[in-house]
Parts: sequence; structure tokens; C-alpha cells
Amino acid sequence: MATRAVVLLSGGLDSATTLAIARAEGYECHALSFDYGQRHVCELESAKKVAAVLGAVQHQAPDRVVLLERQPTAEVLTREAWTRLERELPAGITLERVAIRETPSCGSAISRPLT
Repeated sequence: MATRAVVLLSGGLDSATTLAIARAEGYECHALSFDYGQRHVCELESAKKVAAVLGAVQHQAPDRVVLLERQPTAEVLTREAWTRLERELPAGITLERVAIRETPSCGSAISRPLT
């Protein structure tokens, strides 16, 4: 029996690569995604497709997860630097600040039984 692993799958390149590597190394992968209110719902749709294509045993995406009301955020940029970056970006490209969502996601992942 293969060793089981939970992969937090966002639908983006990094988590898809993680799943691909784990599968290539022989892990039985269970993918888990979260609706945290992200701007682009296509991320969750992509995660579902990636899980299927890369051979995850299952993919769970619980209904909208209510994360902490006041999440800590990675305030790497000052407000002035953020404003400057927004002005310098080409038309049609926007910056998006994402709260640190991995901590609650990891807690949920390790508390879920694998079926």
C-alpha cells in the first residue's frame, strides 16, 4: 500500500507541481482545496481539473470556508510602495493582496481523515 499524502491544491502552478511530484514519487494523493473568497472562482475549477488529470485519489473542496475574520496579512509592501507599483503596472493588470491563508488551511488538512 502506498503512503498517503494530503496536497493542498489551489489550482495554480506551485500546488499542481507539488501534486505531480508526489504522484511521481508513488504517493497516494488526496487533494484538498478551499474557497476562501478568492477573487477568481476559476482557481477552484482548475484545482478540480488538476486533481483529476494528475491522478489524485480524491479531491475535496468543502463549501465556503469561513476563515478568521481578521487574518494576519503579509504586509511586505508599505502603502506608498503598493501605490507606486499600481501606478507603474500596464493597463489591465492589477495587484492582489492575499491574506496568509495557509495556516488555517493546513490545520484543516491535518485534521481531516483520509477515506
